[in-house]
Amino acid sequence: MYIQNKIDAALQRCNIRICNYISNVRAKSYCEIVDMLSEGKISPELLIVKVHKRTINKCGRETILAALEGVVNKTDCRILKQLKEELDMLRRHKVECLVMLRDICMENFKEQILDIQTIPGIGEQGAMQIIAETGVDIKALMPAAMLVGWAGLKPRNDESNGKFKSRSTTHGNKYLRKILIECAWGASRTQRCFFNKFSYHQTMVRKKNIQKVQVAIARKILVVIWNILEKGVVYSDVLEKDKTKDN
Repeated sequence: MYIQNKIDAALQRCNIRICNYISNVRAKSYCEIVDMLSEGKISPELLIVKVHKRTINKCGRETILAALEGVVNKTDCRILKQLKEELDMLRRHKVECLVMLRDICMENFKEQILDIQTIPGIGEQGAMQIIAETGVDIKALMPAAMLVGWAGLKPRNDESNGKFKSRSTTHGNKYLRKILIECAWGASRTQRCFFNKFSYHQTMVRKKNIQKVQVAIARKILVVIWNILEKGVVYSDVLEKDKTKDN
């Protein structure tokens, strides 16, 4: 993201403001415009071809052309090319690291990786990243509350005279917390599972902030992961158990 921001800053210096009308700097249209500029193609009429028609219809062709009209010289093109090559290199390194991580996990922790993937919202990459942060010897982090606190997902108990001053989470492993919150978003969107029902009830019925609800779901997912690694079992959804009892 740092390199992408540097690329956008380079475009801003050239008075190219297309980022104001494209959703984000990782969008396909934006990346193709950067590719053309790095190759020395600076004509707005050529660049606008890469902008999605929906964006042109929404903002107007003249507005998009004005956003692509900049002062770009050979030095700017060279800088964009170098930044793009650096970004491509980082992406290539990321893929290589993920492949290496997968090989290590499948060789040593295959059973745990597959068990964690039974939790809604967690795929192979998420499971590998979680194992990379926590390890599989979960007894070193007993009990589960200690693991939750280590991840920085435990609510702060800042109370004085019966009044709560803060409910923000504690400091912890920011990498593990980020992974779990991403998984929480996926779990809350997985239909017919406990996390989806919990998210709906908290946000729609109790009117709680959706960001705080995702933190709560991430905390619950981490407790489930602790039980999976500690007991060597797979995830069993509460809703599925209720259906079995009804039948």
